[in-house]
Amino acid sequence: MTSKRTLLETIRDDWGENIQSHICMEIVDYIFSVPCDQLAYLTYGTFRNVTQNKYSNQELLSAIQYLYGDVMKVLEVKFEYIEDGEDYPLDKEELAKAEETGYLVHPETGKEIEDFRDKVFIYFDAQNFRQELFI
Repeated sequence: MTSKRTLLETIRDDWGENIQSHICMEIVDYIFSVPCDQLAYLTYGTFRNVTQNKYSNQELLSAIQYLYGDVMKVLEVKFEYIEDGEDYPLDKEELAKAEETGYLVHPETGKEIEDFRDKVFIYFDAQNFRQELFI
């Protein structure tokens, strides 16, 4: 089990006074400040708002990558396919297979979709992380 204090110490140890350290701390503060049910669907835009749009795309992206990486595992990466207002969750294996074959198998109909890339979106989930802290 990891505490907020341990997370912040690890971030400081890993990033020092680097800008990503500040970004990660802002995101972790947010994760601990909102109700757990608001952490299941976090987007890049969410993190832009949390950090008040103060950082470059590259700075923010590297901080997000760190938070879902092997060291932290604060964020879980998820994907969805959105078509005609309907969203369909995708797992990493489905997306990897689609990249390999050049088409996505529609999660509901089973049809092959060749122009899927513009309809697949990434989001992040911190709900499981937060829930595990308070078990």
